Amino acid sequence: VSRTSSAFNNNLGAMRSAGMIEYGPGKTAKCSDWLFID
Repeated sequence: VSRTSSAFNNNLGAMRSAGMIEYGPGKTAKCSDWLFID
């Protein structure tokens, strides 16, 4: 899936709504810290 497609953006939005990712500066996204077990 191309990162410019609406499907990609819809998936990012769903993951953000679920608290799985956070948006960073510019057009970056990162996994939320709670996804990783210490």
